[in-house]
Amino acid sequence: MTAIRGILFDKDGTLIDHEATWQPVYFEVAHHMSGGDEATARSMLEMAGYDFQAQRCRAGAPLSAGTTDEIVDLWVPELDAAARTSMIASVDAMFAEGARIHVKALDGMVELVRGFKRRGLKLGIATNDGTQSAQGCAEALDLDDVFDFIIGYDGVERPKPAPDMVYAFCQACSLKPGEIAVVGDSTHDVQMGQAAQVAVSVGVLSGSSSHDDLAADADVVVAGIGDLPRTLGLEL
Repeated sequence: MTAIRGILFDKDGTLIDHEATWQPVYFEVAHHMSGGDEATARSMLEMAGYDFQAQRCRAGAPLSAGTTDEIVDLWVPELDAAARTSMIASVDAMFAEGARIHVKALDGMVELVRGFKRRGLKLGIATNDGTQSAQGCAEALDLDDVFDFIIGYDGVERPKPAPDMVYAFCQACSLKPGEIAVVGDSTHDVQMGQAAQVAVSVGVLSGSSSHDDLAADADVVVAGIGDLPRTLGLEL
């Protein structure tokens, strides 16, 4: 493997606890958008991939891996173009505010990424959430000085699984795709890495996906980011 000079992380389920962070936010937003009608809110959440029996989002569902515009199109498909744009901005703002309040780091994440930073690696976050939401999470965890690059679906022409976020990270940090690792918990993440021909696409099992979900597209699947130093040959 080429020496790794940068790591581009997914956020939810990779760096932060997806369910602890997002479950209250999704419930709050659906409740707001339904006008307080509990049955409608429940239907909206189920439609977007929340499994009430398992009390978690299904792998690959819009709430796990989709963008805000995909969620809005599911919940209010009848909007005209102007109203749709306004609604997406409104939902993005609610998501950003809620995530900042509820964000919960996965165990050991903060120490690990700070260790990678001390080692001189370039670090980025690429998420199908909005950029503002991702930046807010990093700030709430006091990590905004650690990440060299943070981007959401609204910062590129094509969100994951397209390779655009990898290219943007590489351009911003003077890297080549073959010098970086992409790390994420969804097929969108590892497919993005493969599309960009990065050095290694690492699937992690700390989010919503199973080993079988990730194995076909990931170069390697590990339990979580705590395995990255060994997997990538990086001593901290």
